[in-house]
Amino acid sequence: MAVTAAPGVRDDDPAGSEFYMYPAKPPEGEWSYIVDDFGIAYRRGFWPFRRGTASEERREVAEFARKEARLGREWKLGEACGWTSGRLAPDTEYCAAGQNYVLVFPDTRVAWKAEAGLHLYVRKQGLGAITVKCEAEIDLRDFSVTLSRIRDDWPGELKAQAEEKAAKVAAMLREHVARRDAGRRRVETAHSRWKAQTQ
Repeated sequence: MAVTAAPGVRDDDPAGSEFYMYPAKPPEGEWSYIVDDFGIAYRRGFWPFRRGTASEERREVAEFARKEARLGREWKLGEACGWTSGRLAPDTEYCAAGQNYVLVFPDTRVAWKAEAGLHLYVRKQGLGAITVKCEAEIDLRDFSVTLSRIRDDWPGELKAQAEEKAAKVAAMLREHVARRDAGRRRVETAHSRWKAQTQ
């Protein structure tokens, strides 16, 4: 059986291209990422976020470990590692388009590592868009970034888009670590900012 390209993908599109039905170009001008998730609070350690209270997070981790044990797999959260992932969005609008959201999550083995999955905009395609994916690893000790799944044949502007998005994720994490260390108790989110602006 012949292997066919993903729907809408042209021969001249970058390697790894796929159709995405909720299209949006990256924001223009000055922008940054903001937490666009619910129930997020600060925690101590390299990774700044947890969901709910510390005891609730411990119970969730313990339940996951029990499930793994029932499946015959040994699993343990690494020392001082975070557990809760968070969804980010550009701070330019409330309710961002699908591919502009970013899921960032802590490494569960190495406390100072975090990862983010990035969707990169290639071009418009019908009512959707052609996109590619890459990943960013963030070193929470100095907030440096290492990109992976970047193809050599990608055009320079696509690689630049990946670098910009990854740098903004790292900058957002750096900002929240600083806020937490300065004694802030509450995580500012897209919803809390929108609510403050509409009251």
